[in-house]
Formats: sequence, C-alpha cells, structure tokens
Amino acid sequence: AVDRVNRAPSNLCDYLPYAQAAVQTQGWDPSTATVQHAYLDTTGWISGASACPSTGYRKGLIQQVTIRVSDPDDRVSRTIKVVKSNV
Repeated sequence: AVDRVNRAPSNLCDYLPYAQAAVQTQGWDPSTATVQHAYLDTTGWISGASACPSTGYRKGLIQQVTIRVSDPDDRVSRTIKVVKSNV
C-alpha cells in the first residue's frame, strides 16, 4: 500500500483508492486499508478528509498520509506514515 501511495501523483488530495487497490491485489476487502490525510500549513499539520487545503492542491504542498492495513480477520494491523511533496 505504501508503494502505491508513494507512486501516486503528488497533486492528489485523496490517496485512499491507492491503498485500497493494494490490498485488493491480495484478495482482501478494500475496507482492510484505511488512510488519514494531513497537509503542512504555517501553523503545523492540518488533519482532515483531504491531503489538501480547501483551495485544492498547490505546488510545494507537503502532504502526510497515514496508512493502516489490517488482515481480513482484524487480528493484525500495521500503520505507517508517508510524506509526499513536490518540493
């Protein structure tokens, strides 16, 4: 999932489809992958449903994507943060 998010274009504001596509290749339900988005603003990290401000993507934006993947039985899960930027 991390590889797919890393390879996704940096001008996106939602990386959930990329994480879900990764688990689907293993035959897992897409709901076993979740993401949390944030972007860096002058006041710090702003978390929300999008990795972009309400005005949309802008050049130089620094995004943070937290990816959580759980096994289909929800017994084991792993979480990792990815920072993306076009700087």
